Amino acid sequence: MSHITRRHALFGIGLLPLVGTAATAQVTASTFDVKLRSGRILQVTRWDAPKPTGYILFSHGGNSWPTQYDKLAQVLVGAGYTVLAPLHTDSLKIADAERADLKKAFGDRIEDMAHLGGYAAATANGLPLIAIGHSYGSLFALMLGGALTYVAPVRNAAVKAVVCFSSPGNIPGLINPAAYTSLEVPLLMVTGDKDVVPGFTADWHDHLLPFEGTPVKGSYALIVKEGTHQLIGGQTSAEFGLVTDVTVDFVRAVTLNKETVPMKLSANGAEKAELRHK
Repeated sequence: MSHITRRHALFGIGLLPLVGTAATAQVTASTFDVKLRSGRILQVTRWDAPKPTGYILFSHGGNSWPTQYDKLAQVLVGAGYTVLAPLHTDSLKIADAERADLKKAFGDRIEDMAHLGGYAAATANGLPLIAIGHSYGSLFALMLGGALTYVAPVRNAAVKAVVCFSSPGNIPGLINPAAYTSLEVPLLMVTGDKDVVPGFTADWHDHLLPFEGTPVKGSYALIVKEGTHQLIGGQTSAEFGLVTDVTVDFVRAVTLNKETVPMKLSANGAEKAELRHK
C-alpha cells in the first residue's frame, strides 16, 4: 500500500516499542503455529484463562511483539478472558532477512487477524470475541469490528467489541471520513493528552478519530491526563490501573450483553482522566 512510507516504518507507525512492561507472570504464555492460506506460518502467543468467559484477539503495535504486553494480558486473563496475539511480520523479533516493512506488513496483518478471528470463532465454543489493538495494531482490531471496509471486508460477526489503545491517528491515503462509520460494535478508545509520536502523530487528538467517527451507541473514549503512547506499558501504576479497570469494565459490560450500562470513573479516576461516551 503506497500510503505507508519509510518514514512511518522508522517511527513504528505510531508505536515506539514498549519499555518497562515486565511483570510477575500469573499465567505462562505459550505459543502455537498456524498455516495461513498464503502458505505463511503464523506464530500465535496464547494466555489461557482457566474458565474463560470470552476470547481477546490482540494485535501488537508496529515493530513490537505479543509478550511486550504481558502485563496487560495478565489483567485480561485475571478478568476471565483468554488472550490470543499473533506475531506480525513487522516485529523486531523476526530475523532481519524475513522481517517485512510496514508497507508489506499491512496486508500480512489483515491476513493474520482475519485467520485468527476465524480460528477463535471456531474454537471458543460460542464465547464472545473482543478485538484489541495498540497503535498500528488497533487498525486491524477495528477492521474485525467492521471499520475500513473499503480496504478489506474482514468483519467477524463473533467480535462483540473493539478496544483501541492509541490509534495510529490520521494516515493520509488510508484514513478518510468513512473509515469508522461502518463500525458495527461498541468501541473503547484509550489515549492521553501527551500521546504523541515524533515524526508521525503530532496532535494527540488524532487518536480520537475512531471514536468521533463511529455511529455505535455505547462507545467510549478514555483520555488520561498526562497519558503518553506507553499508557499500557504500566510504568505508572496508577495510570495503568485506571486504564485496565475501565477496559475490563467495558469488555465485561459488552460480553454480558449490557452494552447500555453507563460506565463512570471513580472520583479519584475523574481527577486523572476524562470519559466521553455516545
